[in-house]
Parts: sequence; structure tokens; C-alpha cells
Amino acid sequence: MPQHLTNQQLLPGWKLLPGGMYYKHQLPSPIMYFSIEPKTSKEDLFNFDEPYAALKKCIGLNEERLVVVFGLRRTGKTSLMKVVYNELDMPKIYIDAREIFPLTPLSTNQYLVSIFIEFARKYDIIKAILEHVSAVEFVLRVEGKEREAILSSILKNINAEMQKRKTHLVIFIDEAQLLKPTGADRLLAYIYDNLKHIQIVVAGSEIGILEEFAGQNKNASLFGRAKKQITLNRLRPEQSFLFLKKGFAQAKKQISEKELMAAITEIDGIVGWLSMYGWHYLKIGSKKALETIVKDGSKIIADELEAFLSYRGEARRRYLIMLRTLSIREMRWNELKRTLELEEKKKINDSHISNYIEALVNYGFIEKEGINYKLADPLLKRGLDFVKI
Repeated sequence: MPQHLTNQQLLPGWKLLPGGMYYKHQLPSPIMYFSIEPKTSKEDLFNFDEPYAALKKCIGLNEERLVVVFGLRRTGKTSLMKVVYNELDMPKIYIDAREIFPLTPLSTNQYLVSIFIEFARKYDIIKAILEHVSAVEFVLRVEGKEREAILSSILKNINAEMQKRKTHLVIFIDEAQLLKPTGADRLLAYIYDNLKHIQIVVAGSEIGILEEFAGQNKNASLFGRAKKQITLNRLRPEQSFLFLKKGFAQAKKQISEKELMAAITEIDGIVGWLSMYGWHYLKIGSKKALETIVKDGSKIIADELEAFLSYRGEARRRYLIMLRTLSIREMRWNELKRTLELEEKKKINDSHISNYIEALVNYGFIEKEGINYKLADPLLKRGLDFVKI
């Protein structure tokens, strides 16, 4: 299945899951921790008390205009967002940036206009923006600043209505970093600066790109704006063990500690992989479950890596050398530089090395721990077998 399809574009029976995963089988029911779709209720979350409380506390606060949820792929960002969204008893909008296709400034603008018009209808404030309806229809044909002016005008009316009702509109945007090329960060900066009754919550799996989108880069539209950051981490080994044990208990299934530890050793504390392992175990049994998740997960990561490398041109080979080196052991910056130079039998500029490492960190393929760099996901080691230099 190609990575860019939305749920509406998939064949019957297929679904797009977090992290770009596609699945055809129906889920066993009832099941909680081992559901491989994003969780929608708090009781289905494991070890999320702290980030859940932090996000809930932010909602509706004027001083928390922008909330950013960080985390590696498949660590539960979508689940956290959806649980809080579902519990929220106030005006709200949920946007999954993967639903916008093609991802261009025009299509993004059209998508957002339709989302906000639908919101206005749902909350019975459409009359407040009726004067813009003809302009909204015209948005399909206009360009640039006119298009942006129409959208900002609609948002002004929504903000005014929220102020009258003494409430806030909370906009949740999942995989927000995908919107960076469309200029949507300028719209969010406008909302932040001018529309005090609209709050923004964003999440994304390409950590460095999301940081740039949310204003870490001094050239970003959102640079300098205060933001609340919530970070989701992988589970520690003892947490992974407890997660699997409780998940199997929910399904009334006994499993040996040896089997649990084998799975944890192979797939680490990435809760998305652990959930998929449990789901497969209940469906096809122990040995095949671990084999399946390792095989399928490795291919998913290989696809993600190929998408990243497709824009890297001649640097593709260097990225793969660095990743394959890190699949053997953790390394410092200077060790990665030395390895690459030995492989290519020539000196490489320090700035190039830094750019390569920064890109791999930004897209969530490697992470820094202390002074060393390492693969962010253990299944990437096997995924590299599917990617040719």
C-alpha cells in the first residue's frame, strides 16, 4: 500500500493506522491495550497519567496558546490527543494533516476553509460568517493573499463568537509537521497573535521538523511564541513488561515471562509495536506473532526511510552508511565522521556531517543519548536490509 493514501482513498477493509501503517484485518473485540488503532478513552491508555494530566490542564488557558506534543513514531501521540479531544466538553476541531491530499497551499486552504465552515454550522454560528460564504465558494479560484484573507476573516468571526460565549475553540492538529511546506505555520502564528479565544494543540512524529514548525527555528513564523511542551517517551523495560502482562490479562490470556522478555528485547519500549505484538499474539500465537511484527514493522520503517531518502540525491549513500554503522553500536559525532571518511576514502566537511546527523535526528531515525547517537527504533536495524544503497 502506498504511504500517501487517506482512509477515504483506501480499498474496502483497509485502514490507515498511526505511523503510516495500513491494515486489512478486523480487530478482535473487546480489547484495550492491544488495539492497534489510536485509543479514544483514558482507560485504554497505559502509563499516560502525567502527559494526560498536563494536556488536560492546558486546555482553555489563555496563557497556553500553543501546546506541542513531542514523541518518536508510535509512542502514543495520536492516542493522547484523541482521548483528550473526546473528553473535551467545549468547541473543538480535530485535524489529521495526512487527510490533506495533495499537500499544497491551495488544497490545505480549501481543506481548512471547509473544516471551519462545518464547525460554524455545528455550533450554530454560521450566520455570523454568512457574509463570507460567497467568498468561501470563490476560494477555489483565488490565489495567495486573497485566499489567506478569506480564511483569516472566517477565523476572526469564529473567535468573536467564542469570546461572546466566554469559551475557546481548541484546534488539535496531528502530524502537524506535514503542513510546514504549505505555509500553515503563518496561519497559526496569526491565530496565536490575534485570536485569543482559539487555542492550538499540535503533535507530530518527525520531532525536529515539528520543532521547526512550532517555532524553534528563528526563521519560523511561530518563532518567539511561548509554548507548552509535552513529551512522550518510550517505555522502560519494566514498564513494557507490565504493559504486555496487563494487556494479556485483559484478554484473559496467560503468557510466560520468557515470551514477554523475548518480545521486549526485540522491539524495545515502543508502545505501538508492543500493542501490535499483543494483537498478533492473540490472533496467530507466540512465535509467529513476534516474527510477523518484526517483519512487518521492519518493512514499515524501510518505507519511511525510503521516503526520507528519496529527496537526498547523492547523499543517500552517506545516510545509509551512517545508519548501518549505528545499527552495530552507538557512536559519537567524531566516530561517525571517521567511519564515513574511511568508507569514502576522503575527507568530509564537518558541516556536512552535522547536517546529515541533524536530518536523521529531525526525522526521528536516530536520537542522541548523552554524547552518543543511536537508532531511535530497534526495528530500523532490520529495516535497513530492505533499503538499497
